[in-house]
Amino acid sequence: MQKNAPHRIAYVHIGPHKCGTTAIQSHLKSIRDALLAQGYLYPTSHDDHARLLPVLFWDSAYAPRLGRVEWIETPAGFKNYRQGLMDRLVHEIESCAAPNLVLC
Repeated sequence: MQKNAPHRIAYVHIGPHKCGTTAIQSHLKSIRDALLAQGYLYPTSHDDHARLLPVLFWDSAYAPRLGRVEWIETPAGFKNYRQGLMDRLVHEIESCAAPNLVLC
């Protein structure tokens, strides 16, 4: 965070499988503009935060739990994929004046 930058609050919804997370994500996506008008950023760069959050916070040793796809095949591929996700998310957050971030 830059010096004198405003503090931001992140709201993260986490739940086990079959607890309605997909329905919550769909609803948040459908009211994204209204949320933004109230000061809450629901990132457009990632509609499904269920894949975003583990990739950003797990190390590559846990990657196979996410399913076998191209970026998991090598540690460098995983690192590059993670960096791309983070770059898009950070750009969206920094481009928005909303003081709140919502991830689900």
